[in-house]
Amino acid sequence: MKPHTMLVLAVLTAAIVYIATLELVPQRGGGAVQGGGELTFTPGGEVEVTVCLEREGEPLRNSWTAVEVRDPNETVVWIDQLLTDKKGCVVVKFRLRSDAVEGVYKVYVSAPEARRVVEFRVKRG
Repeated sequence: MKPHTMLVLAVLTAAIVYIATLELVPQRGGGAVQGGGELTFTPGGEVEVTVCLEREGEPLRNSWTAVEVRDPNETVVWIDQLLTDKKGCVVVKFRLRSDAVEGVYKVYVSAPEARRVVEFRVKRG
């Protein structure tokens, strides 16, 4: 099964372009449906967040990047902080709980001079 991807591109400052990708890697007990520009995951699914940072077309290497995921009740369900690689990217993977709350989840990404929020939905099959 091919992963479903949501790509969000935004210019956050004149010098930084920030790209965030939300991608589900389908596993047993999980799944995703993409429709109307919204990515929907089922409880138990795996979420992969890729963040790539660039300044004037060049990757920002060794830059601290924080990723925090909150459920619809504002409960933190995942938090991590990583250094970007030689391509200026970090990849964070986490699995939704099998009893994950349905609704809109927010992914907050923070890096030097850049912040971005992307959303996905969790809904039972």
